[in-house]
Amino acid sequence: MVRDRSWIELLGAKAIRRKSLTEAQSLDTPLNRCLSVWHLTFFGVAHMAGAGIYVLSGTVIKEYAGPAASLSFTLCAIASLFTGMCYVEFASLVPKAGSSYTYTYCVLGELPAFIVGWTMLLDYILSMATVAKAFSGTVDSLSKQKISNFVSANLGTLPKAWSIFDETWDLLAVGLILVLALLLIGGAKFSMSVNAGLSTAQLLCLLTATVACFVYGSLDNWTAGSGFFPFGGVGVVEGASIAMFAFSGFESVGSAAEECSNPKRDLPRALLASLSAVSVVYVVACLGLSFLQPYWKLNVAAPFVVAFSGHPGAKWAEVTAAVGTLLATGATKVTGLFVVPRLMYALASDGVIFGAFANVNERVQVREMERLE
Repeated sequence: MVRDRSWIELLGAKAIRRKSLTEAQSLDTPLNRCLSVWHLTFFGVAHMAGAGIYVLSGTVIKEYAGPAASLSFTLCAIASLFTGMCYVEFASLVPKAGSSYTYTYCVLGELPAFIVGWTMLLDYILSMATVAKAFSGTVDSLSKQKISNFVSANLGTLPKAWSIFDETWDLLAVGLILVLALLLIGGAKFSMSVNAGLSTAQLLCLLTATVACFVYGSLDNWTAGSGFFPFGGVGVVEGASIAMFAFSGFESVGSAAEECSNPKRDLPRALLASLSAVSVVYVVACLGLSFLQPYWKLNVAAPFVVAFSGHPGAKWAEVTAAVGTLLATGATKVTGLFVVPRLMYALASDGVIFGAFANVNERVQVREMERLE
């Protein structure tokens, strides 16, 4: 009897419907298994290397750790690496779409998975809205507020009574979401290939800006004031609690498991490779930023761009940092929108939400609801 029972039943998970381990490990899927380890690696890089390094680094350096913020990011990298290894274990064991939702379903059952699934959906939808607003704000600031002023003058504003909404119509944010949705309609391989190209450009911008930091900066910025540890060890730990948000998103790689050519081999490699690459870039970038300008003078909203603007001859570096910021908060965020239909597909496949969301087009092997988006 014991042999016939699934491992989930042995854990005592009480659910109306359960995935057996055999079912969860099956590679059979109506989706197109077309993604390589490189697609998945850049997927993770694009999801993590966003506003976290271009914006959050300034906050951690200026308000929490000073130049020692690099150690804060190092602590976060170590913690994320251990968490990543847990996801590696799950991803190789259960190569299905849904990431944390699917793993929760296998271990704890339907109700906890239902809660986790909807929490993830809410998280990705709100984060995409936030990223779209950040992209819009960056473009608008580069245009000296000409775009927002034009929209307000021609389309008016929302009533002030609607206090939970922005008063201005944000056409740039809406446009970004529509462009990313059009990329997704082209299929998983096309959208992830575009993302890989944009992520490469983003990393090149960040690395170029980091090198420029050491060219135009001075060692005095590390020793001025209270030295390299102006807030002490406590500041490093407090900074790590904030910097941890810059590493969020690596687990979303598991959402592409059903479209990965060899998930049991490529998913673990991609997870660890993306985490390692982003960790190195974050630490070096923080060292460069604090080397470029004294920590107390940094602009927390746009630390790289504003810091370069104060150095004669560094206009090219300022533009590079601005382009990298736009890519990080805009084009590469196709990964965030990529997760939403896959997560809905996983929920619908398990009968947790309406089955229509699990329909897959037989010719192009793309989820039908995704083509409507």
